[in-house]
Amino acid sequence: MIFLVAAVAFAQEGGIEGTVRDALSKAPVAGVTIEATGAEATRDFTVNTEKFTMDELPPGKWVVEVESNVLQKPEGVKLFIQGARFGTQDAIGETLGVAESGNPALEIRLTGESGRIVGTVVDGNGLPRKRVLVLVSRGGTGGAVSSQSANSTGEDGTVVVDGLAAGSYRVMVVEEGRSANPRDSVTVDVKTGETAVVRMVASKP
Repeated sequence: MIFLVAAVAFAQEGGIEGTVRDALSKAPVAGVTIEATGAEATRDFTVNTEKFTMDELPPGKWVVEVESNVLQKPEGVKLFIQGARFGTQDAIGETLGVAESGNPALEIRLTGESGRIVGTVVDGNGLPRKRVLVLVSRGGTGGAVSSQSANSTGEDGTVVVDGLAAGSYRVMVVEEGRSANPRDSVTVDVKTGETAVVRMVASKP
């Protein structure tokens, strides 16, 4: 899963028009899937051309995500989200207000550079917790999730999450039979080319 550059204008009818681009080369990219999630509906769009139109988006609150398995040519490097702006607003994981007209452009920056998180989950006695689900998510202050991955710890209680663009991530342990609670998460800053290490304590069920 990767998030790509989208320069987007919101049309009066509540639709979205824009292009998908590589942030470094500025070249357009085709073959991505865009998901727009509102309060009452989710719209999925497949982009097979350099420009796209997303209609049937009534004015309201929406979270827009872009996913793809596109590789940067000729190197074959995966591309990851670097940042996003909706006018002056940070758009990563934020709820965006779409009006009938006069909306700013949505600009999502993409990079081929990434880092990773190595986490260790232990119990109250410091012993490793194996086969525990760990969620790593990137979201904004509005609470919406921009991207999320789920991984289980190994026999030694560790988990590795690769291919993360630089930025701030929430890491949380999800106990069996319980739902994830963002208030129990640990915030980790990922830097390009580096490994962020986090240690979490989870009592035995």
